[in-house]
Amino acid sequence: MKRKWLAGLLAGCLFLAGLAGQGLAAPGDFETSEMGAPDDTSKEPVAMVNGLEVEILWGGNSLVRVGRETPVTVRAKSGGPAIAGSAILYVPTGKGNCYVMEKELSVAAGEEKQVVFSVPVDYATSSILVEYRDEKGTLYARETLVLRLGYNAQEIYIGAVSEDIKSMEVFDRLLLNEYRGTATRLFDFKADTLPKEKEAYGQYDLFLWDAVNRTDISEKQKKALDNWVYEGGILIIGNDSDLCRPLEKGEIERERWGRGQYVYCGFSLRQVSALYSEEAQLRNFLYEAVGTERLNAIDERIQYGYNDYWDAQNTTLHVDTKRLPSVWQYGLVLALYLMLMGPILYTVLKRRERRQLLRRSMIGLSLLFTAVIYLMGSRTRFTRPFLNYASIQEIRDGTLMETVYVNVSSPYHAPYSFRVNGSYALSPVPYYNYSGAEQALGEESCRLYICYQDEETTVRVEDEVPFTNVMLRLNRNDGDTYGEGITGEVHLFCGELTGYLENRSGQDLERVCLLTGGHMVFIEKIAAGETVDLSQEEPVFVPGYEYSKIMNQIAGREANGSPIVNQEAALAAWRLQLVSFYWNNMMTGERNEALVMAFPVTENMELLSSDDVDVDGVTLVTAVLSADFEKNGQLYLPSLEKSTESLQGNYDVRNNSTYEHLNVIQYDFGSLSVQKLMVTWAKEQEEKSYRRAFHGTMEFYNWKTKSYDHMEQKTEYDRSELNDYLNEHNCLTVRYEDATTEEYQYEILLPCFSAVGRKSQ
Repeated sequence: MKRKWLAGLLAGCLFLAGLAGQGLAAPGDFETSEMGAPDDTSKEPVAMVNGLEVEILWGGNSLVRVGRETPVTVRAKSGGPAIAGSAILYVPTGKGNCYVMEKELSVAAGEEKQVVFSVPVDYATSSILVEYRDEKGTLYARETLVLRLGYNAQEIYIGAVSEDIKSMEVFDRLLLNEYRGTATRLFDFKADTLPKEKEAYGQYDLFLWDAVNRTDISEKQKKALDNWVYEGGILIIGNDSDLCRPLEKGEIERERWGRGQYVYCGFSLRQVSALYSEEAQLRNFLYEAVGTERLNAIDERIQYGYNDYWDAQNTTLHVDTKRLPSVWQYGLVLALYLMLMGPILYTVLKRRERRQLLRRSMIGLSLLFTAVIYLMGSRTRFTRPFLNYASIQEIRDGTLMETVYVNVSSPYHAPYSFRVNGSYALSPVPYYNYSGAEQALGEESCRLYICYQDEETTVRVEDEVPFTNVMLRLNRNDGDTYGEGITGEVHLFCGELTGYLENRSGQDLERVCLLTGGHMVFIEKIAAGETVDLSQEEPVFVPGYEYSKIMNQIAGREANGSPIVNQEAALAAWRLQLVSFYWNNMMTGERNEALVMAFPVTENMELLSSDDVDVDGVTLVTAVLSADFEKNGQLYLPSLEKSTESLQGNYDVRNNSTYEHLNVIQYDFGSLSVQKLMVTWAKEQEEKSYRRAFHGTMEFYNWKTKSYDHMEQKTEYDRSELNDYLNEHNCLTVRYEDATTEEYQYEILLPCFSAVGRKSQ
């Protein structure tokens, strides 16, 4: 009886303690409709501390995009004792493995703090395990966030900030590309729900801003949005917000900011449905607002997937000629070894009648040559983990944006670690495994640990197969520590270039290339502090299809010899990979801009805060400058093919080329009152080239007779010859009909148009 009474008393005490613990510590709140259910399978108990509250939030939408990053926020508040703890994320990578991201989250008594993780999403990231532990490893909160992956639909994500979201629904499920099936998906935000962290915008391609003023949002919200735009986002603002600049009614104006752009509209976005009633008109509005080339680039990136892993691998792939063995030296040693071990040793011992020493002599020679081979190979052997990096430093609007891909591996089957400079935001680059993923979240399945701190980020790699690559991406947005970079003035008019370039980067630069208005200037070297007079340089016109030649010249691909044996050729090949990546993925120059690309003569990257690994890398320095195309009151409009519309055929804007015999292209002169139209005809390619110049008839559409007129193929047309061919929108429609009858169709290079005139008042 006494035993039963004691057991009942103990059970009652445990029950009351459980009730008290539930009221004192909250392991986390979240929305089950978006993130699924919490993880209740863990056998490890969650500790309860009086006054400690931990909240785990996922900032994404119900559908997460593969290839982007999604934010996870961990917030801690202590109404009792101080807690020295950390927020820990376990992210699956497939095949039963995962990696860990950890940030310190310590709170004092009465304090509330939070940390935000930006998690790359691949096909294995269907769930994320989040924990909060103290410095002794005691678990206080745990949740599993369940994500819905959006990898089947070809969709452009649009965020809309409006108090009247119903009027913005015309942008939802809008078909942008019928051939590819690309459509839009709209997500609505209120001013008070707009994220305060830049990481929360990583899922979106565009943002629409309607009837929300600067005073309606906080400084943190505005700064997060500005940073998102600077790193490539697009924000479209209606004129009923004080964020929009004054415009004429119906006018649309674009302003580049960093890699992204602000788009100002001279009308309210709530009026879009009235102004653009049909789907085709809405589609044209987005193309006009964003820009055809930029919106097509977004479409292509969605269509063809996200290749960050292969981009990281390709840009960091390098043949280190210093570690390659010298074949002729090894061949000479091998030949000498065979000769000594065979006839020479036997003959010498026989003549001296000491053949009984043959076996011991052969053993001695073998040991000697083993030592020789070992010493010869000391230069080629890896003795510790090594890291290759490829860095792109962009100077835009006085600020540095730096993107670094890192490829690190070890020659041994042993764990290793290194520390990265804390000024870089670091994230792993996952391998997008289409075969699905086996979920394995926990300490025992981790291969990569990333611990974030203010001064540095520690990366630890567990036992891996030797020479297994670990891919990382680092980003930095910090112009103050870099200086002013490359500055100057650029003026171009009808092929005549004036102005200057000044190297204020604090380092000598080589293979400097200036691109503006379809023209290129190449400068072999600019020393730190040196100024180059551009009027002394000869610009070369470069059509789109010759851009590969530009990249080869910038990289120095002309270095003689194979990259396997020639160190200069190996460096040139590495640089070419980096230039090609930047050209195809990151270059967002506008018409009135000049782009400068160069390489430091000496690499001096302060990437790591430790010397635990061998580091080798290459850096591309770029700068975007304003370009002026005016002279004596006249405006020069170069590279007109960049603002064209294909009405018939499969015209490639970037290369100014086609594969079809018949093409109809419309050239838009904007507000320019054209006085002279200039045409640069494509040159004949090499005999074995898959490209060839256009040969055939060129016709201008006559708006008076409503028919096409055959035109003489000249290099210049004056205003009197164009009066009947420019419509009320100042557009010229040209029909090209190629004369070839070959069964196999080559890529046809079309002529390049440019114009001179005055701006219409």
